[in-house]
Amino acid sequence: MSSRKMQLVIFGVGVHYRQIKTELDEIEGIQINAFFDNKEHLRGTYLDGILIHSPEDYKNMQFDYIILTSKYAADMYQQLIMLGVDKKKILFWGKFKAQFSKRRKIYYKCKESDSGQKDKILIISGIDHTGGAMSAIYAAKCLTSENCDVDLCAPNADYELIQELNKYGVDVIIYDVIPYIKDEEWIKNYRVVIVNTFQNIQCAFEISKYRPVLWWIHEPGYVYNSCLAEFSEYANTEQIQNMNVFAVSDIAWRNFSAHFQGVEKRVLLYGIPDMWDASPQLGEKTVFAVIGGISENKAQDIFLKAADKMRSASQAEFWLIGSLSKSDYGCRITEMAERNSNVKIKGLLTRKELYSLFPQIDVVVCPSREETMSIAINEGMMFGKVCITTDNTGVADYIQNGVNGFVVSAGDAAALSDRMQWIMDNKDQIKRIGENARRTFVEYFTIGVFEERIKNAVQETIAQWEQRG
Repeated sequence: MSSRKMQLVIFGVGVHYRQIKTELDEIEGIQINAFFDNKEHLRGTYLDGILIHSPEDYKNMQFDYIILTSKYAADMYQQLIMLGVDKKKILFWGKFKAQFSKRRKIYYKCKESDSGQKDKILIISGIDHTGGAMSAIYAAKCLTSENCDVDLCAPNADYELIQELNKYGVDVIIYDVIPYIKDEEWIKNYRVVIVNTFQNIQCAFEISKYRPVLWWIHEPGYVYNSCLAEFSEYANTEQIQNMNVFAVSDIAWRNFSAHFQGVEKRVLLYGIPDMWDASPQLGEKTVFAVIGGISENKAQDIFLKAADKMRSASQAEFWLIGSLSKSDYGCRITEMAERNSNVKIKGLLTRKELYSLFPQIDVVVCPSREETMSIAINEGMMFGKVCITTDNTGVADYIQNGVNGFVVSAGDAAALSDRMQWIMDNKDQIKRIGENARRTFVEYFTIGVFEERIKNAVQETIAQWEQRG
């Protein structure tokens, strides 16, 4: 007789469920009895032959766990608790996967052997084109030297970036249960562990019990509530004293300290490789570009509204560079873009493709509602471009209005439009402002200055660990 299968209810039948369905199907010994969804028009319909219910129907069902598969998982968790569901029976998808799926580790090695003479450093991070992940990739490059042997571990990765890391001399480990790890024997072989991003909070807390941890924070404020709902057992400051916490900017630190008081403030600013091309290829129209995945926080809607308000809009082009999702917001941005013939959606580009396009860009715009730094603006500075950012970005601390760029109020399309129009009316100022932006980049954001900062932060983390005994 076969053993009883685990009875599951899946809450959320949208994009996230479709993304994880293959992984879910590979887990043995489970049976999906029902789906929940909050969209009324879906209730009473079938998906994969299984009926979709309202969450209120849970009282009439037998199940072992309700699995949350949505970007709104934290809200769904609270909804189920309010309905009276035992919280022990509610699992976020990642926790369920870590607990019940087979753990898979894939190695992409470039080093021939381990000499045992270098300090081994592990970086836990994403490996993609987001700002936080790129910061970790550049940190790995900085730390790879005669004295350091660096590995980077992630739950998944962009293969092009894996190849780039291998080229730097960094081995890559794809471990699909990150960040849901605890006592891992293989991690004890490292001298120090850099845990990148707040979302890897469980890694930071658990690894700090047995290895020195440098926890590097990059996240905007809206990330915290959902993350702490999933990792509620780590929402305290007692154990955080076992690690060194650094933030990428004052805004990133402000967001962190709102939830974890009494931790010494440290800021660790990143750096990026200098790919400066001194030969702009400017066209007849002035090109304003927003670089970053299409999302509400990146505020491409504010950028497009500002473009519509400009009196010289016909003499400009407005580029959107970044991944375009089929979310409600993504569809709204597409509709707005289609109404303005001067808007060009360039889509997701590799770093190489992006850098080849930079000479054609006149102005880099970061209209974000909140951003703890902005690699896009740093890259604009690197290429000597005029840059406009909002006052709720970390990079705004390095910009002096009219000198090396511009800062406008977040969410203010009229102010952004006025600033873009001023640039159109004063094109003779573009060269001066761009040259000053380039000087700011060289002073604060090159790999050379970052290398010194990251090495000092790592040595400080090791020394404090040894001092604690």
